[in-house]
Amino acid sequence: MRMAIGCVEHDYYRPAIVMAWAAVFDRIAEVLGADGYVRLRAARQKWVIQSRDELVEQYPESQIVDALHAAGFIRRTLLRTLQGQLHERNQAAHAGSYTPTFNVALGYIDGTLGSLKDLETPL
Repeated sequence: MRMAIGCVEHDYYRPAIVMAWAAVFDRIAEVLGADGYVRLRAARQKWVIQSRDELVEQYPESQIVDALHAAGFIRRTLLRTLQGQLHERNQAAHAGSYTPTFNVALGYIDGTLGSLKDLETPL
C-alpha cells in the first residue's frame, strides 16, 4: 500500500490504483491459502491448486474473487465491493481513456484499505 501512496505523491494515479489492488489481491490469496486451500477446493472442486503461484497463474482474478465468496470467506456485500474495485483496477491497468484524478486515486486507496480491514477477519 505504501507504493500506491507513493504513486499518488508523484501524480501517478493509474499506477496507484493498480498497486492498491495488488495489496488487496495479495491478502485475498493469503486468506484462501490459510487452510491449505481446503475450503477453496470444496467450493471449486475442478480447481487443482497446491500453491499460491498455481492459484494466481491458472485463474483470473475475477474468478478468484468469486471463489472467495463461494468458499464462504466473505459475504456478498464485500464480494460486490471487491468486484467493483477490480473493475476500476482493470480500467487503470489497461490502455484507454480512463484518467483518474488525485481524488479518485486517493478514494480508491481509501476503499481498498477498508477491504483489507474486512479481509483481516474472514468468516
